[in-house]
Amino acid sequence: PDNLKNLVEWLSSFPTRYNRAPNPNIPVEALVSRLKEMTAGTKWPIEIQRIKHKSTPQDSVHLRILGSERPEEVLVLGGHFD
Repeated sequence: PDNLKNLVEWLSSFPTRYNRAPNPNIPVEALVSRLKEMTAGTKWPIEIQRIKHKSTPQDSVHLRILGSERPEEVLVLGGHFD
């Protein structure tokens, strides 16, 4: 519960996360940095990348964790940042 509360408070600290704000990728950059910190030193291969779009100036974040036992299986979780 504390981790979830801390994450919500952190997300709420941004003046806006709106995808068409003047600087829509400021919170995206912060999220990428936070994810890199959270995953540093893990034993799993992790890829974090930003994906640009034609329809919105706000990038998406793609995080991939390659499993060792069944790497061909895919689990997709998604959410809106704005």
